[in-house]
Amino acid sequence: MILNTSLIKETRISKGWTQAQLAELCAVNVRTIQRVESDATASLETTMAIASAFEIETKDLFANPKIKKKNSYKTTYIVLGLLAGFILGLLF
Repeated sequence: MILNTSLIKETRISKGWTQAQLAELCAVNVRTIQRVESDATASLETTMAIASAFEIETKDLFANPKIKKKNSYKTTYIVLGLLAGFILGLLF
């Protein structure tokens, strides 16, 4: 699941918790919290545990899908441009 890393980190810091403390509250390894805050990925169980620790709804932790779509389009255009350049290079 792709999560809103800035919300998670800001909420943790506003509560005065370290990553280790949040990990303990969620019953996960501290490395899991580090990965969540850096890579924005987590299992459903971890996401639910974080939401419970923060006393918010699980859905509030998800990243905005519109932002992700913009990035995926950008990547698509880059790949298509490189592919077109490669094909033109073969032709000429």
